[in-house]
Amino acid sequence: MDNRNQRILKAVITSYIETGGPIGSRTISKKYDFGLSPATIRNIMSDLEDMGLLTHPYTSSGRIPTERGYRYYIDNLMSENELAYIDEEAFEKRYQKKMDIVELMHETSVILSIFSHYSGVATMPCFTNTIFQHLKFIKLAKKNIIAIFVSQ
Repeated sequence: MDNRNQRILKAVITSYIETGGPIGSRTISKKYDFGLSPATIRNIMSDLEDMGLLTHPYTSSGRIPTERGYRYYIDNLMSENELAYIDEEAFEKRYQKKMDIVELMHETSVILSIFSHYSGVATMPCFTNTIFQHLKFIKLAKKNIIAIFVSQ
């Protein structure tokens, strides 16, 4: 992938992480000084969609990253200083002590906050009569996955 496409992909993903909503070409054009018109950015975003890195939830909406897009971003576009550092031994010690579910959720939210540099929230929903709209499993490493459950 060329440098221009990488810059647009990184801008879309960064903006999406900040806002949580679909990102349009005009937003990228205004926010970043790439020297490209919204039409050119839109064409690049379309190419990134064809590569499976972006998608759009609605016909006339902006783009959002796909799982493959996130993976490319993490593997190729994030710099070392963007990744949170945590001492692995200290991390393991946090979970070695005996905790009830409330303490476990609190510790997890702290870890999420450390890694993301944002507020971390972890809750334990009541699963009685819960209907899941979407389940997604993302492979992070050989023996690690993340499970995402979206309920109504």
